[in-house]
Amino acid sequence: MNRYRKRLLGVVLISILICACGEVPAIVTPTPITTCDPDSNLYEDRISDQLNNIYDQAVESVTDIETYNISRQKAFKELVNYVYVLSSTADIDSDGKKFRVTITYVSPEIAQLIVINHYLYKGIIKYKGELKEQIKTQISGLIHRNEHVFFITFIALQQNDGLTIKIPINEFALTNTNNLNIQPIHYDQNLGRPILINNEPEYGFFYFPMAVMKNVTCQTVLDRTYDTRVRLNIPNIWIDDKEVGSRFWEYKYAPLIDMTTISPEHQYNFSIKQPVNQITPKTGPFSSLDLESESYWISIARMLWMEMTLDP
Repeated sequence: MNRYRKRLLGVVLISILICACGEVPAIVTPTPITTCDPDSNLYEDRISDQLNNIYDQAVESVTDIETYNISRQKAFKELVNYVYVLSSTADIDSDGKKFRVTITYVSPEIAQLIVINHYLYKGIIKYKGELKEQIKTQISGLIHRNEHVFFITFIALQQNDGLTIKIPINEFALTNTNNLNIQPIHYDQNLGRPILINNEPEYGFFYFPMAVMKNVTCQTVLDRTYDTRVRLNIPNIWIDDKEVGSRFWEYKYAPLIDMTTISPEHQYNFSIKQPVNQITPKTGPFSSLDLESESYWISIARMLWMEMTLDP
């Protein structure tokens, strides 16, 4: 992969702006899927120096618990901010029954940061100077899938006695600028049946191929050279057997002009100073449902960390 695309992975994704979500004007018919091997796998890209340095600095300061904890806070702040900018949300209301669907694109950076946060949480400090190779080993299963990973979360927006959601996860369509409309090829089985939402979130993963056959050629599903905007569409959702219509989740994926070689620094949405005893993969109740609150995204990030690693 050329230098341009590597830099794009490391920095540009953090500047992604999530667009508004709403109803889709027309149902998109997905393209029949025949997968093929992509020219390159995004999850194989090397970890950025910025993320590598967070780990190395922690290792260097391991005898100084205060400085070590600052590194832990930096790693967690990176994770939460990546989750924020790589998530899109739709709030759905039917006859006063309200719930939220948040979908997060699990980018290579998010996968890498979950490994780093796990290491610092567990005190694994033996990989100074070797982190890049070690992370590749840790996420080898993810690499070998040749799939884009998405994490979906369902949350009730008010107290209720339970409402049942039916969302045809296999009918999701990922649309790119080449008018490819691709369905998921795998998804967690709990997403394929009616989902009961009460006061606890429900969640799971679904996966799109990185490359598919079209017109007798293997085409990349998401290409940062061409795909500036990505959309996920669903043709219909039911709440307690009532149709509530189609929805979409939309992301700005990559810029037409890459300025990261000149201005590599990015602005954080949240300057998080989370107590280290809360920098864990353990899930808990959402203390806020405000999408502009760091608390909401901290909860999503911890949930994603837990589900990706099954950390105790």
